Amino acid sequence: AVEGLALLLLCSCQISTRKLAVSVLREIRCLFTALGHAEDDDKPMIEVMDQLSPAVMDNFVHVAVSDSSTLPLSHHVDLQWLVEWTARLVSSSYDVKSPSHVWIFAQCVKDPWVLCLHIFLRQEHLPKHCSTALGYAWPYVFTR
Repeated sequence: AVEGLALLLLCSCQISTRKLAVSVLREIRCLFTALGHAEDDDKPMIEVMDQLSPAVMDNFVHVAVSDSSTLPLSHHVDLQWLVEWTARLVSSSYDVKSPSHVWIFAQCVKDPWVLCLHIFLRQEHLPKHCSTALGYAWPYVFTR
């Protein structure tokens, strides 16, 4: 249930709220490790998101401009890095891998985090590996 709440917090437009969500997900991973989890249980959501983060970044890095730091060459891109990355989407003639209403919305707000969430929530990613956490997220969404 707490992973579902953390997923909801990741949907925030405030970076500080998203950082809090990453901290919560890290604590949950520590609990999974300490308590042990069965092979048939869902993987901790942060593990899945950390594994997907480099691929998520590759999907739109060619249309994002960053004021702060460039792409990490020696540092691994993980969920924490994506959450803290301050970049803006720029209009581009590139063929975007997600030409949908999500891309249009992301262009309007100029925030690549919208695309990150969209990619994380594709059927083959979080819904496949963390279905329980997603199931707990929906009641939080509907009551807000």
